Amino acid sequence: VVALFGTYQIAANGVVQSIWTMASLVCVTMGPVFITVIGQCMGAGDTVQAELNFKKLTKVTLVFAILWNGLVFAVTPVLMNFYALEEETKRLTILLVLVHNIFNAVAFPFADPLGKGLRATGDVKFTTVISLFTTIGVRFMFSILFGIVLDMGVMGISYAMCLDWIIRGIIFWWRFKQGKWKQFKVI
Repeated sequence: VVALFGTYQIAANGVVQSIWTMASLVCVTMGPVFITVIGQCMGAGDTVQAELNFKKLTKVTLVFAILWNGLVFAVTPVLMNFYALEEETKRLTILLVLVHNIFNAVAFPFADPLGKGLRATGDVKFTTVISLFTTIGVRFMFSILFGIVLDMGVMGISYAMCLDWIIRGIIFWWRFKQGKWKQFKVI
């Protein structure tokens, strides 16, 4: 879809992808922590400890994600000096990083590490179906709607990605609060 947009949007998207990779490090790193800690608790049959660890790890992830994404955004103008970009491309890049980092800090911790924790409880089918649904039904479809139909370009794709995280995060948080994950047996 990005290839359908103008040169400056394609260039901004290319630069932003490398910055987004750095910005997502906290949540990507916390995913295996959720899997290990929650999986250990569930393997021991201790759902009370698993629930406490879910809450604690989610808080830790949120705090570090907010701090890290703030830092990455703060250094983004400095990173722009390493690229030969037109001013319009630089402005778009900074705006894309801002939008991404806000949602990466407050929505992605629920959409990714929390989801991995739910998978570690044995709730694999639900989390997989939801992840597929939000990726295809939300991110892809809204990328087309926002990016092409509403002519928002790469900003529209960024908004669709954030919407995916928001919806997935809400569903996973609801699933966690509902407690159905406690019914699974993990060996």
